[in-house]
Amino acid sequence: MADLNLSDAYQGMDEFMREVMRVAEMFETWACRHVAFDHLQEVWPYLLEDRFGPTCLEIMKADALAGFDGDDCLRIAFGLRLPIHLDDSLPLPVCIETRNPLAGAEFQRLRIRTLRQRLDGEGIIEAFTEDDDPCDKNFGPPRFGIDGVREDGDAVRFAEVESYQAARDLLTQLLPGIGLPDQVIVFSPSAS
Repeated sequence: MADLNLSDAYQGMDEFMREVMRVAEMFETWACRHVAFDHLQEVWPYLLEDRFGPTCLEIMKADALAGFDGDDCLRIAFGLRLPIHLDDSLPLPVCIETRNPLAGAEFQRLRIRTLRQRLDGEGIIEAFTEDDDPCDKNFGPPRFGIDGVREDGDAVRFAEVESYQAARDLLTQLLPGIGLPDQVIVFSPSAS
């Protein structure tokens, strides 16, 4: 990267600075829609000043800013571990467990977890975790698995649904008082 000439890559430094400003504005607009600022444990401008640039360069090369898009905003948010509101427009990893309100039940805990299916022809379904690339084209859109978890940690999948809200609604109908949150913040210290 030491031999990269940004002036040549962007037809001058003015064009490079326009791309930097476009990327920064796009990310700020995206963040205003999706980041749970009230869960942020750092001061937003300082966080961006200290970590946005290096995180951006971890996901793309300095001469590729012209291709920066919404998927890159999500990748940067993942890299910064920003608290993000769960909604159906973003592929976000969720894993929420709660105590089963039925005393003596075989499944001590119930879990809602994000899953993704491989598109390589084998159709393998895998857990979608915080360590995964949210925009990996090798997987289909996320789904939500509902699992019962035994005391020894062994889990049994009961159902798969399209959204967290559908999973929450199903469990709440089956077990009133289960205590699942209405809103989920991904990467929030209190979310796991």
